Amino acid sequence: MKVQLQVLELRACDNMLERIPVLLRPAYRVVSRVFSGCKDSWLLVARKPPGWTACRSLPEVELRQIMEAR
Repeated sequence: MKVQLQVLELRACDNMLERIPVLLRPAYRVVSRVFSGCKDSWLLVARKPPGWTACRSLPEVELRQIMEAR
């Protein structure tokens, strides 16, 4: 099964920063800048080809391949 999307951008981001206490935010920003895997969310921007239909699940192997390509 293929996702069949052209990945334009895939990156970690701080989508829920307001959930962290104000005093801890500077430390969180430093840690998540150095270790991007510590960020709370992922941002994916992709393009669908003509005739594209959604798949309901993605095999673990294929997900790893996509993540390693970035």
